[in-house]
Amino acid sequence: RDKFLGKEEKANTLLSLFSDFLEKQNKLVGIDITQSTFNKYSFTYRRLQEFLIETMNRKDIPIRNVNHDFVYQFRIYLKADKKLSINSSEKLMRIFKRITTFAFKTELILCNPFAFYTKRTGGLPKKSSLSFTASKHRKPVAMRTGYLRIRLPKPTVNNK
Repeated sequence: RDKFLGKEEKANTLLSLFSDFLEKQNKLVGIDITQSTFNKYSFTYRRLQEFLIETMNRKDIPIRNVNHDFVYQFRIYLKADKKLSINSSEKLMRIFKRITTFAFKTELILCNPFAFYTKRTGGLPKKSSLSFTASKHRKPVAMRTGYLRIRLPKPTVNNK
């Protein structure tokens, strides 16, 4: 109906939504954001373009097609194909998340594609975080691993 009345609505595609975001952010350079921040936004946009062309053979996709699998594949693309470090890839993913969050909040997509996404930090846990500790004052022994702290019963000593 809108097309017939001449009120053609702008297509809700991933890159069109991102380019609108870039236009708005460009106006804020020097006011709210720095030029280097804007450059990171532009870099993320270019990487998304490359990802769509190289992996999907498409110039753009409807925003409703962005789901958890798309997010995961983009992350793999950044790390494996483009050889980005953990910090660099996560920075781009954070910027990409801003676009999908906006689309979710404005009901352009029905579910948040980052809902089950977990930020990756550093690789394997350090040896020191896996060590056991015991106190001389008979406090419980604790094992600390990254996000989990487990309390174990105090050690018993059999003097027979």
